[in-house]
Amino acid sequence: MNKVNYIGDVLKTLERPLFNIGNDTVIYKQATKDQDVIKMLKVRKKDGTLTDDVFGFLDDHNKAEKQFFKGAKKAIWGHFHLNPREKNKYEDYFVNNEEQMQKFNELLEMNDIGKDLKLFDNEVTLLLGKKGVGKTLTQNVWLHTKHDDLEKEKILWVRLDVEKLYKLLWKKGKKITTEEYLLGQLLYVFCKRFKPFEKFIDDTIVDTIKNDVKYMNSKLIAEIYERLRKSPENDIFHIDDVLTKEEEKFFDDPEIFFRHKLKRQLKTQQHSKITEYLSKLEELIAIYENTYKIYGKKRLALAPNRRKSFLIDKVFENKKSTQFKTWIYLGNILKTFILEKNYRILYIVDGIDNIDFEDAEAVSGYGRLLKQLSDFPLSKDKVGHKNERIFIAMRNNTFQDLKKHYKGYAVSRHLHDLQNPQIIDINGKEDRVMARKILKARIDYIQRSEWREKSHIAKVLNFMKEDHVQLNDEEKWWNSNYRTFLHNHIKLAKYITFRYYLRGYKERSLKSEIETHKDINFYLNGEMYACDEKRIGDDDGTTCFNLFGFVNKTRPLQPLHFIYTYILLLIKSSEAGRNRNNIVDIMTCLGFYKDDSITCINKLVCNGMLEQRFENKGFTYSITKKGTFLLDKFYNNIQFLYYSCLDTKLPEVVFNYIKKNDYISPNNDVKSGEYRYFPPNCIITGISFLNYLKFENEQLLNDNEIEKKLSKRGIHKSNLKLPIHYDDANDEDSLRYSIIEMFDLFKEDKKEDKKEDKKEDNYDKKSRDEKYRKRLEEWLLATKQGLKYV
Repeated sequence: MNKVNYIGDVLKTLERPLFNIGNDTVIYKQATKDQDVIKMLKVRKKDGTLTDDVFGFLDDHNKAEKQFFKGAKKAIWGHFHLNPREKNKYEDYFVNNEEQMQKFNELLEMNDIGKDLKLFDNEVTLLLGKKGVGKTLTQNVWLHTKHDDLEKEKILWVRLDVEKLYKLLWKKGKKITTEEYLLGQLLYVFCKRFKPFEKFIDDTIVDTIKNDVKYMNSKLIAEIYERLRKSPENDIFHIDDVLTKEEEKFFDDPEIFFRHKLKRQLKTQQHSKITEYLSKLEELIAIYENTYKIYGKKRLALAPNRRKSFLIDKVFENKKSTQFKTWIYLGNILKTFILEKNYRILYIVDGIDNIDFEDAEAVSGYGRLLKQLSDFPLSKDKVGHKNERIFIAMRNNTFQDLKKHYKGYAVSRHLHDLQNPQIIDINGKEDRVMARKILKARIDYIQRSEWREKSHIAKVLNFMKEDHVQLNDEEKWWNSNYRTFLHNHIKLAKYITFRYYLRGYKERSLKSEIETHKDINFYLNGEMYACDEKRIGDDDGTTCFNLFGFVNKTRPLQPLHFIYTYILLLIKSSEAGRNRNNIVDIMTCLGFYKDDSITCINKLVCNGMLEQRFENKGFTYSITKKGTFLLDKFYNNIQFLYYSCLDTKLPEVVFNYIKKNDYISPNNDVKSGEYRYFPPNCIITGISFLNYLKFENEQLLNDNEIEKKLSKRGIHKSNLKLPIHYDDANDEDSLRYSIIEMFDLFKEDKKEDKKEDKKEDNYDKKSRDEKYRKRLEEWLLATKQGLKYV
C-alpha cells in the first residue's frame, strides 16, 4: 500500500465502533495511574532507576541544565518581585512600548487648564490588559523611572497585592479586609522608609549582590515623618475621656481599643508621641526581617530573607490582638495626617488576575474581593479626599465584573465613578512583533548565566532567537499571554534537550527538532508525558489542560469526557448558549451537574479559552481564538489524542486493548535492536481513542429525549457534534494532515537514524520505517476483519 491508502484506511476505522462498552456499570482506568504503564513512560537513569522527572534525568547527564533552567525561569517571573525602589533590574530585558509608556508618563503632566496633574483629573485610573500581557511589569517600570517625580509631586503610593491578600490571608482563614490591608500596608511601608539605609549591603549577604543595590529611604516619607514629629498632632496624651463598661464592649473598633489601652497605661507609658510608636514599630520590623543592625541606627537595604513580612506574619495573624488594633489605629492617624497636610496618596491595586478562579472556594473569594473593592477603596466615604486617587490594574473582563458589583452597591453607597474612568489599555496591536522582541530580549538576558556554555538548553534557546521560524499567532496560541508564551518556549528548549540526552547525545537539526516538537510541547509543557495532576496552573506557565480529563472529586467513578467540549461547542455555535444560565441549563439537559458546569466554565475562562462578559444582569461568554484552536487540536492532532488518551480515565475495555497490544510507546531506553514504535503507536492509540469518543458522542446525538430537550431551547443536536475535520490534507487543522505529518516522522526517523548508524557502522538494512509500517498494517488488517476488541 502507498502512503495515501494508509491514511485513507486509518480514517476509515472511524466509521464503525471498535469497542462494545455495553450498558452495564463501566469500570474506568487511567494509564498515568497504572504502575506498569508508568514504568514504560518513565526513563532510565544511569544507575538503572526510573524517573518521570525531566530534571532528575537531565541532572544525571549534565548538572548545568537544571541550573541554567532555574535561572531562565527566574528571568520570566522575576519582575513580580521587582520593587521599584530597588536597583533597576528590568533594564536588560524589558521591551518598551513607547506608545503605552507615554500614556503612563502623561499622568504626571499638567492638565489642560494647568491647575493640577492629569492623574488627579479622574478619581479612578484603570490599567486594562489581558492576563500575562505585562501590566505589572509595565506599571513597575513606570513607578521606578518616575519615582523621583512622584515624590516631587508629594505623591505617596501604596500597593494592595490582591494575590497576596487571597493566597496568604484569605485562603488561611484570615478575614482581612481590603481597607485593613491598605491601611496596614501604608503604615508598614512608612515605618520601613523613614530611616536611612546602608549604602551597601553588609558582609552577611551574598557577595554577588553586595553592590547591586540602589535602595534609598524615601525622602518624601522622611519629610512627612519629620513634619509629624514637630506637629501638635504627634502628641497622644490629650486623651481625657474614660470609657464606661458599656463602651468597652466596642473594643473591636481599633480607635476605642487604642484609646482605652492608652488611658490605662498613662502612668507607665514610655511613648508620648505618635512618632515614638512608629520608631518602635520600625525597630520591630527590622529585627523580625533581619535588617536590624545592633550597634547603630542604620538598617540593611535588603532583608536576607525577602519572604519574611512582619505585616503578614505578625500583624495580620490575629485581628483581635492588641498589635493589630494598634496598627490599624495608627494607620488611620497616619493617613489622616498625610492628606490634611496636603500630601497625596495613590492607592495601587494589582494582582487581581493572578488568582485562579476554577474552584468553588476561589470563585467565592473572587466575589468577595469585588465586594471589598467596592467598599474600599472605591467607596467615596472612605477614599474621598481631594488628595486620594485610585489606580487599578485588571483584565477587561474583570472590569466588567467589577462594574456588575458597582451597579448593585452604587444604589445605597457613595462610590467613585466607574462608568467614565481614566483608562490605559495595555493590549498591544502588534502581538506577533512584540512577542518576537520579548523572546529575543529575554533569551539574551538568560544567556548571561554562568552555566550557558555547558548547557544544551542554552544552545537551543540561542537558535530560537537567531533562526526561529515564523512565530505563531500569539492570540490563537497564547491568548496574547506573553508570560505563558515565554514559559512554553523555554520549556520547549528543555524538552528538546531531554530528547537529545535520551538519544545518547546524538545531534539533530535544531530547526527540525523545533518544528517536530513545538506543537505537542504546547500540551506537554516540557514534560515527558501529559499528566494534569502535575500541572500547578499559571505559576508553571501552563498553556492548556486535558480537554477530556475532568473528574469530579466527590463523584470520581465516571469521568465527564465531553463537558469542556460541549461548553465550547455551545458557546461557539449557539447564541442561546452564550448566557451563563442558559449554558448551565443546557448542560443539565445533557446530564451534567450545575456545579461541574460552572467549575469547567471558570477553568476555560482562567485558561484563556473563553472570554467572560457581564451583560443584562448576567454573565455571557464568547469563545476565544485559543478556545477554537485547542478544540480543533484535541480532536484533530494525532499526538494530542495520543497523550490525552494516556491521561484520561477510559473504560476498562478500551484501556486494556491499548495496554495489552503494546500500543503505548515508552520513553524508556530500549535494548539494542528494539524500537519504541512511537509513530505507528501514536496513530493507533490516538485513532482508537477518537473512535471511542466519536461513538460515545453519537449515542448522545441519537438520544430522542435529549434531542427534544435541546429543541425546546433552540439548540440543534448537530451543534454538539465533535469537531473532527477528516479529509483536507491541505488544512493544517485537519486529522488527515496530522496523520501525514506523523508519516513524515517515519521518514525523519529513518533518515536521522541512518545517518547516525552509518557513523557507528551498525546500520540495520531493514529500516525502521518498514517495521513501523508493518505494525500499522497488522492493526489495519485486524480492524478490516471487523474484530471487536474486548
